[in-house]
Amino acid sequence: MNILISGNHPFTIDVFEKTLHENFIDLNISKTYCYKIAFKMISKNAMDPYELVVFDLNTMINDDLNFTYIVEIIVLLKKRMSKCKIIVITSRTEILHVYEIVRKIKPTGLAVKTDVSLTELKYLFETVLKGSNYQSFHVKQCLNEIWDNQLMIEDYNRQILLLLSQGYRVGELSEVISLSKSAIQKRIYKLKKAFNTGDEQSLIREVRLKGYV
Repeated sequence: MNILISGNHPFTIDVFEKTLHENFIDLNISKTYCYKIAFKMISKNAMDPYELVVFDLNTMINDDLNFTYIVEIIVLLKKRMSKCKIIVITSRTEILHVYEIVRKIKPTGLAVKTDVSLTELKYLFETVLKGSNYQSFHVKQCLNEIWDNQLMIEDYNRQILLLLSQGYRVGELSEVISLSKSAIQKRIYKLKKAFNTGDEQSLIREVRLKGYV
């Protein structure tokens, strides 16, 4: 079985590799600490496809190019290696970040690192390699929070909150989001009402307190 492991933390990548070798046989594991290189490896291996790709994702989904590269890799994987299973293990615990990973990457397995012991890591690999989907405890909690708050299902609302949490001013949002200033203001008003806050600063404080960003 051809497997690719990619991430920017060598220690974590080595743990993934060791766990796979200790619990499964006939594995051909490649690893890289650069997502760009992972993209090139997948591009070149179409004739000898990977059956499993594991990503160690530690970056924010809205302000880091690494997430963009991973999304591009997934598009390439689905085009070149449609049967490949994808696992993402992330250190990000924020609700919106976890949801964006599910929405944009749609991994076969997704876990937050704080949920994963060595025993759970083995179970994650076993579950995915047997053809089933896996979500760790915190991932399920994050998704439940999204579905319980209908405003968070809308892409623009999530994007507005993420940008405001990164320091963007309300007047700057229309330069980044393809909405008019009035449309953005209306969405912010609904968000403030939903979180029972009176201004943008208190909205972001409340959103952070509840673990959305």
